[in-house]
Order: sequence, then C-alpha cells, then structure tokens
Amino acid sequence: MVTPQGEHYSLLDIPSVYFPFIIGKHGNTKYNIEKDSGARLFVPKNQNEVFTVSGPTKNSVLKAKTKIEIICETANENLPYTHFLSIPVNFPELMTSVSNFQKEIIQESERVPIEGFDGSICQPPESLHLTLLMLKLHTEKQVQTAQDILKKITPELYDMLETRSLVVRFKGLEIMNDDPSQVDVLYLQVLETDSSNRLAKLSKFIVDQFKKHNLVSAEQDRPVKLHVTLFNTRYRRKEEEQPHPSAKVHRETFDAHGIINKYQDHDFGTLKIPELHLSQRSAYDKKGYYKCVSKVVFP
Repeated sequence: MVTPQGEHYSLLDIPSVYFPFIIGKHGNTKYNIEKDSGARLFVPKNQNEVFTVSGPTKNSVLKAKTKIEIICETANENLPYTHFLSIPVNFPELMTSVSNFQKEIIQESERVPIEGFDGSICQPPESLHLTLLMLKLHTEKQVQTAQDILKKITPELYDMLETRSLVVRFKGLEIMNDDPSQVDVLYLQVLETDSSNRLAKLSKFIVDQFKKHNLVSAEQDRPVKLHVTLFNTRYRRKEEEQPHPSAKVHRETFDAHGIINKYQDHDFGTLKIPELHLSQRSAYDKKGYYKCVSKVVFP
C-alpha cells in the first residue's frame, strides 16, 4: 500500500508475544532491520494499534517483512505450548485402576528402592488423557481458529466414526525411549477393540486439518502416538523449586526395568471414548482436568 505522500507501507498481523524478539536487546534487532532494509518499524504499544512497516520503496518494505518473518519463525521454536488437543479418559473406573497401580508402585519402591523413582512423578488420575496434538496459540485469533476448525470438521468426524461409539482397551506398559533403565515417561498403551483403526485414522485426520491452517509447529509434525501417561519425570519437583510452567528443568530419569517386567501386560480395562477437547495447559476445572476451551462430543 502507498500513502498520498508516496510512502510505501504494510500492516502486519503479528502476535505481541513476538515483539521482544523483533525488538531485541536494547532495541538492537529492530535497529538492524531498519538499517539493512531502509524501512521503519512501528511496534504497537496497545491492542488498538497495528504493527506497521513503512519505507520509501516497495522493496525496502518487503525486505523488512522478510527479516521479521524469519525472526518470528525462529522464535516460535522457543515459545511455550499453550493448548493441546486431548481426549479425556479420567473415568472413575480408569482413575481408580491407575491410582491403585501407582500406589502399588510407590509401596514397592519404599520396600525396595527404585533408582530415580518417587511419588511426585505420578500423573494425577484426574487429568488422565490422550494427547493428539500440542499447540502454540498465543492470540485470541489463533484460539478462535482452532475452535472453528473443530466445529467445521465435526460432521466429518461423525462420518469417520460411522456414528458408532469408540471403544478402546487400556492394556500394557511402554516407555518413550529405548532404555528401560533411564526412563522419563512410562505410559499405558491404548488398543482399539476392533480392526477398523478408527481412532488412529480420526487422530491423523484431525492433525492434518490443523496443519492446513498452519497451527502445527515443526517439532509436532510427526505421527500421533496414542498413549496415556502414568509416570513423567517432568512432574518431579524438589520442595525448594518452583519454576515457571514453561521453564526447562533438568530431568532425572528412573529405572523402569522392574515395573515393566512385572506389569508389562497389565490390563486397566475397556472404556468408551466420549469426546475430544481443545484443552488449555496449566489451567484446570473443578474436577482436576484441563480447562476445556472447545469440544466435540462423539457418538
């Protein structure tokens, strides 16, 4: 676009979470962009203003925009996940089964210590879930887009389910890595009760729809691994440590050899999958499950 005075400019829809990366320490990054491109950057100070790039030529504006896009793309890798697509499985039957199992492991570790294990790494039964996709939704617009996607694809999800209930069995233990002596995550396997693979197909379809709207980060662009976490060393906390939820902390692994050998084929039961949630991280409802922003109810 061009002003009556012949100034070229472009309005950019950039979430404020990227502003610190564009400005840089002491404003150095912004200064270098302006110096190299010959354009000027107007960074909004409130929600009523728009991020604007202006310059004497169209090329100067385009050059600055390209530099900004690269900065945002790189910065996105360092931004925390805010939401995720989850399938709640915090049913009373499964919660009881998981809670009893976790208590049993804790008691066994008290009798015979398990290297690196303590009760703080247990997944709270109230928040048991399957994760389909982690999301970085840092603006209301991005959250609304995610909600709109779920609403739009709901009829197709029903067609894929053939309007039949989705029943799965929770049986068997697995780990995320190859070495059972150094484990960060031990999880419960999710098995479909028939040969249709409806849950796997459904999960892939949902993720693909979010990819089309550019809501899937590079590190999440991989096949969905359906599982229910039982133990996760990310939950481990020393009493004196109170890090920010998104902070990267050192993870001490635990030895899962004995647990896997004894309970590898443990059956936690068969249950119907009722719904899909767009869940908000680090926010919980009264029952202890992640706050639901939007949901799709299955047949």
